[in-house]
Amino acid sequence: MKRSFTSLLGLTFLFLVLNTGSGQAQVNKKYSSSLSLQKRPLIKKTYLKVTLPFLRGPDLKRYINKSIEITGYFYDGSIPMLVSDYGRVLVDYPLSRQDYIPLVGNIPSSLVSGQKIVVKGVLSKPLSSDPSWVRKEPSLIRVGNLVYKRRSPEKEPFHSLLKLKILPFKGVLRKGTTRFIFRPKYRVNLPEKYAILIAGGIDEANNHIRYWNDLKVMYRILLANGYKPENITVIYADGSRRDNDLPINYSATRANLRQAFRDLAQKVTTLDTVYIMLADHGGGVLLKRAGSNLPGIYGAVIDRNGDEDDEIDEKAVNLDLNRDGDKKDVLSYDETLFLWGGEFVTDDFFAQLVNLLSRCQRIIIQMKQCFSGGFIEDLRAPRRTIMASTSEYNFSYSYADYGVYTYWYFSAFLGGELPRSFLVADRANAREWEWFDLEDLGDDKVAFRAHNGLYVRYNPNFDCLLTANGERIGDWETFVLEDLGKGEVALRADNGKYVCADANYYNFLIADRTERKEWETFRLIRNRAGKVALQAHNGRFVCAEAARERWKVDADTNNDGRISIVEAYNLAFKYDRSETPFFEDDGQAPSYSSLMPRNGEGRESLNVFLSSGEELGAIKGKIALKAHNGFFVCADLGKKAFLVADRSQAREWETFEVIELSAGQIALKASNGKYVGTLSQQDPRLVAKYRFPRGKAVFRLIRVGGGKIALKANNGKYVCADSGRGNVLIANRSEIQAWEKFEVINK
Repeated sequence: MKRSFTSLLGLTFLFLVLNTGSGQAQVNKKYSSSLSLQKRPLIKKTYLKVTLPFLRGPDLKRYINKSIEITGYFYDGSIPMLVSDYGRVLVDYPLSRQDYIPLVGNIPSSLVSGQKIVVKGVLSKPLSSDPSWVRKEPSLIRVGNLVYKRRSPEKEPFHSLLKLKILPFKGVLRKGTTRFIFRPKYRVNLPEKYAILIAGGIDEANNHIRYWNDLKVMYRILLANGYKPENITVIYADGSRRDNDLPINYSATRANLRQAFRDLAQKVTTLDTVYIMLADHGGGVLLKRAGSNLPGIYGAVIDRNGDEDDEIDEKAVNLDLNRDGDKKDVLSYDETLFLWGGEFVTDDFFAQLVNLLSRCQRIIIQMKQCFSGGFIEDLRAPRRTIMASTSEYNFSYSYADYGVYTYWYFSAFLGGELPRSFLVADRANAREWEWFDLEDLGDDKVAFRAHNGLYVRYNPNFDCLLTANGERIGDWETFVLEDLGKGEVALRADNGKYVCADANYYNFLIADRTERKEWETFRLIRNRAGKVALQAHNGRFVCAEAARERWKVDADTNNDGRISIVEAYNLAFKYDRSETPFFEDDGQAPSYSSLMPRNGEGRESLNVFLSSGEELGAIKGKIALKAHNGFFVCADLGKKAFLVADRSQAREWETFEVIELSAGQIALKASNGKYVGTLSQQDPRLVAKYRFPRGKAVFRLIRVGGGKIALKANNGKYVCADSGRGNVLIANRSEIQAWEKFEVINK
């Protein structure tokens, strides 16, 4: 009985153990399942889909501390941010609050500027623990999740210009050109070269990396051309360095600008050269739409001292510029240069600073900012070379890491070596740099690998120009190849545009055409090694080697010749003690030249003004002008001082005084004491009404032989005695013919 009880007890115990284990397992499984459910949110987290204006405008309160989802373009050229239009950060005008929003938190290091992304996070106001560069922002996004919208190459290394050794340019004088060097008989002081480099930046969000890069490369070029480090003053943003490659002397404030110019004015002598560089944001008046930017006032201020001759007619441009509720006013404006912390200076103020340097031999001024052409008239004076990236009514544009203008400017100083391996259809024969490996990616998609081992890519940060610098195949390195038959092909880039060997752009390959024509067609040639070459419409082969030709500019000279940009800038550096600048054999210097002939959005003109004090020979003093109809030109005071060629004799009203402004640049003073100029942009008739010889009252004098001249007005058109308008003088002709020629008679 005892054994039976013991056995029964053991069996019972075993049963309980087994049953308990099973029960425990079930409990654990259930508990585990319960934990799993608890980890999952009961309600799926929702994100409010919004656009940038809602996050930075009056609706900010509705979304603050809410979870949001927003799509845009990433940019980190100043601070990490999301922008709705990537093109806005490439314009040298300040971003508005509605253009961008800062990003903090989980930002992948591999992200590339210009990449389209979807950001999920919390809209928040800045905290004291946030980085200093966002504490003044009204709002920011604390990134929780970030999704790539498209594949893109990794971020390119720092611009190869900085890796190249910059050497002083050794220019070769043109045959037959005379060089005049100022050599005093007795010299006490040796000539010195001074420089002031300025980039204001405005604030952290607008202080793009390209401004620092521009100053840094210019600093190295100056050193390579004989400028001593102690003679170079750098005025930059808030005074903080981005790296150790460039010393900073001052933060960019009005007071510091004034101090720097006053100090330099105490040092310079009549033998010295001063170089001034502005790499900054600028303000002015935009008369035509530029991308998403509508015409209007962009940082300009109304002219108060009457020295500006813009006279913009609100009715003609259909704008209420002064916001007084009508479009009836005629207004003139001063352009501005932005500094740090909301400060700015007008063109008048900056001209006063430059005028402090009255004792130096030559001043070279290089300006990158928007509307920089508006500074020229205020700065022009004898012995000054002035370069502006754009006109007084247009934005200037930039690449991601350099300004468009400064990039080509620096390339010119490198002897024309373009450092990014641009593709150019300019080679007569196919050698190693003209052959490419063609990789078939399927679905008519291909990739090209150049002789340097890198892939051909279209680059939206460089105006969609094609370069051979892609390390791997991504969207930008992929092209759709259209077989047109008979060995001819066309290529479409990732932006959907056709690749063109642009004849108007020095045959650089650029992916920007919406339709296929002759210049978008290439002949595909294969060799025995399996490589391919592309032959463009001009019969030249496409080459991936950096162009070795010196970059050319279209120079407005008497014979419409072409002149090397290297020679133009070499004048400023190497021959800075020349009494007469030279470009052509006749010594005539261009007044305005175009660096990049295609002046559309993203491409800009280079305005070059050179002043030498050159005599105009026999054309000086008081003169009369006889038109093609045999009559003299008269500033008829009875007809509101409009110029008309209708007088048979040259008396007081038919007499003009020639005021020499620079090489080939003149002004004409009429008998009423006023200067002759075009009436307006819309009405280019000539009228004697201006108080100052600048702007519309400046003409380029062109000798056409036989004792006759032609006059080119400020609008780029030639003056004509228009027989269809009662022989009134009007500047609206694009070429010189009989009615655009005038006989000069000295009085």
